[in-house]
Amino acid sequence: MGIFSQSKDIQVQGTRNPYPRSGFYLVELNRHAFNPSSRKDKQPLAIVEYKILEVLEDFAGTAQPPGTHVSWFSKLEVDRTGGLTDLGKVNMARLKSYVRELPGGENAGANEDDVTPEAIATAFGQDMNDDSETAIEGWDGTEVSGLQLTLRVVEGTSDRGARYTNMYFKALDNE
Repeated sequence: MGIFSQSKDIQVQGTRNPYPRSGFYLVELNRHAFNPSSRKDKQPLAIVEYKILEVLEDFAGTAQPPGTHVSWFSKLEVDRTGGLTDLGKVNMARLKSYVRELPGGENAGANEDDVTPEAIATAFGQDMNDDSETAIEGWDGTEVSGLQLTLRVVEGTSDRGARYTNMYFKALDNE
């Protein structure tokens, strides 16, 4: 059973949905989920799925066309003591910026420092069973379905030659 085992309409886990590519987009969220222990390496993992509605700017000629469903994976890598690694800290900051841009959410517009890991878990629907380890069954992450945001995807290469992708979600101005 996968992280979206209750969902039946859109395939996930990167097998059919491509990863984000450089560009500035208007997107519609499909769903999101947080898994405290991913199957591959037992690290915490957040996934946000969205559909591209419009390409607002194509930075490198590689923007994904409208109608494309995309999966963004954000690993909150932890070390042996349970603290976030450098990659985990970067991805936590990316998740915080996503959560504070969710319209109507408890953290909408909050300062990044005020968005705690617990607030992220709540935003991702992680009500837990009594064992505090298993997410309540039946939740499919679709409560965000239909929300529209702008998304700036910036791909780059670090000084050490590692590739990275920065994601900048922004709530639409309600005018």
